[in-house]
Amino acid sequence: MSIEGRYRRHARPDDTVYGWGAWQTTPPPQTLPAVDPFAALEVERCMRHLPRKHKLALKLNYVYRMSWKLCCKRLSLAYDMWGEHLSQAQAMVANLLRRHGKRNISVDNSTFRLLPRP
Repeated sequence: MSIEGRYRRHARPDDTVYGWGAWQTTPPPQTLPAVDPFAALEVERCMRHLPRKHKLALKLNYVYRMSWKLCCKRLSLAYDMWGEHLSQAQAMVANLLRRHGKRNISVDNSTFRLLPRP
């Protein structure tokens, strides 16, 4: 008796009846939302000015899609501090974007500096 029957899975649309996926089929296409490259560049410039832990919190949460418990372990945070830490990082980026959002975007980073409040 074959052991393949014990490990059959039919979770993905490209799986065959044997459960291991067909070699000739391609996985179903996944459509991603369109990204505005200029807005992404502006967010990237804001991320450069964040403290290290706040930058990593946003990166682990939104880019790598890690669970919040694993993010807390990576950043050495208490579990109950995760929500506050993430909201602080989001507020920092929102404030930087609001403050410097109307500036022209150039290739270098020389025009993007933190200015004192008026």
